[in-house]
Amino acid sequence: MNMNFSIRFAAPEDLDSILWIMECACRSVPDPAWFVASGRDFLQDCLAGKGFILLAEGLTGPSGFLVVKYPGDEPGHLGRDAGLPEAELPRCAYMDTVAVLPEARGNRLHIRLLAAAEQALSGSSRCHWLATVHPQNRYSLQNFTACGYRVAATRKKYGGLDRHILYKRARLL
Repeated sequence: MNMNFSIRFAAPEDLDSILWIMECACRSVPDPAWFVASGRDFLQDCLAGKGFILLAEGLTGPSGFLVVKYPGDEPGHLGRDAGLPEAELPRCAYMDTVAVLPEARGNRLHIRLLAAAEQALSGSSRCHWLATVHPQNRYSLQNFTACGYRVAATRKKYGGLDRHILYKRARLL
């Protein structure tokens, strides 16, 4: 398949494209429990400084995205689930939502988006990277583990859905 894609920071005017990609991803997963869609308000908050969104674009337009969230000290913090000390929680970033259009799959966009997010976070104080994946979603789990993430715990999240809590510590330069 090997299509050319560029990855850039999303802007507020990309929000409708991001929501459309998410809707397509929701419809294409084998089990609805595998993918919990983010809402417009959440995405707007990330675009407004509570994180960032990376957008992958191919020749036909937007093809995938990754949301990075700065969780603050929220209840249910994934860092606690992963066993991090309280003092380290402000240094966490979530690789929160990743979605790729079905027709763009097979181009390693998930891995490329993760690498771009990690590059964007390098040099920041956010050295603990966390994500959640449904235990049966082997595609997403394989992509995260290929990038060095490990399963730190398995918990009920998002209203009682099983999730692996994935963790990776940034390499210090």
